[in-house]
Amino acid sequence: MSGKNKKSKNKRSSSNSQVKPEALAKQTKQAVQDVPAKQTKQAAQSGLQENRDIKAADYQKCKQKANSKPETNGKSEPDIKSKSTGKIEVATENQPVKFRRISVEGVDDRMPHSKPAKKSLHADSNLDMLGMSKKQRRAARKELYQKNTEGMSRREKFSYFFDYYKWRVITPILVVAFLCYLGGTIYMNKRPVALGFVVLNAQDADIVNLSFEDDYIDHFGITGSYQFKESVGLDIDYDYYLEHSEYVQTSNSTDYSILSSDCDLGSYDVIISNTTGVKYCAAQNIAKPLKGYLSEDAYAKLEPYMVEFNDPNGTARTYAIDISDTQFAKDLDTGYADVYVAFPGVIDRNYTNSLRLLNYVLGIDLTE
Repeated sequence: MSGKNKKSKNKRSSSNSQVKPEALAKQTKQAVQDVPAKQTKQAAQSGLQENRDIKAADYQKCKQKANSKPETNGKSEPDIKSKSTGKIEVATENQPVKFRRISVEGVDDRMPHSKPAKKSLHADSNLDMLGMSKKQRRAARKELYQKNTEGMSRREKFSYFFDYYKWRVITPILVVAFLCYLGGTIYMNKRPVALGFVVLNAQDADIVNLSFEDDYIDHFGITGSYQFKESVGLDIDYDYYLEHSEYVQTSNSTDYSILSSDCDLGSYDVIISNTTGVKYCAAQNIAKPLKGYLSEDAYAKLEPYMVEFNDPNGTARTYAIDISDTQFAKDLDTGYADVYVAFPGVIDRNYTNSLRLLNYVLGIDLTE
């Protein structure tokens, strides 16, 4: 028995000697892991407590500062009267520079000339007036205006009236002005046309003399309302057209397209131009061939003055009347010597007025 017990004791002691180092290693490892975690937790708690203490201290300081009274040199009121302006101002001790000090009257100390804001005249609710008749609303607004402007000077009343009613006054004025302008424009364009003409290729459009218009009216005894439709300053060159025909045909902003569109609308009764302008008008069918356009009697009387130009097919035909030697052409001051009259002739008025002009220029009776 003693031998067996001895063996078992030796076995136990050997096993204990084997287990103990492993347990110590685990405990040591666990202790090493627990120490940083505990320290971190304790540091966080201490930092949180410090922040709370700082906030509490700041709060107490702010509370004491708010409850403390500013020095008033023996006066009991917190408001101090300014010696420079004589106005009551709110005490601004230790106030940051960026803030403005506003007096009780609402005047900014940095802007001594500023005025308090005007009291709004829109205080009345339009919803309250929805159930009223037009007469009642007018009376309510009048009463409100009188109440808000009571005690004001005439200038202040005018200012408030303009602020409140400016759009009610300006809007009708703008509408009436627009309607008057529109009506005047329509009336001016609807007046009978005494003569419509375009002067092409003038060397200086500013010096072209159109003073003949008054004499023209007196010569034919035209009375009542009338108008002259005139255009001076279009440059039409046949040779330029041949060289740049693709550009001229595709562009809507050139003098060529303007002339064509105006003549198609019947705006001009006659075209006054030099040779290159009439060439273009004949080649583009803007000017009418005189044979067939004029009556037989008018054609016979004007035949000595006729000039031929090529039509779109290259055939020579009479397209214009030569007025180069007339006093009218000289006084017109177009800047070129060869002056011709061509006829776009789209509407009946064009034909009548063109014969009238030739009668005035050449002195030939073309009455039909």
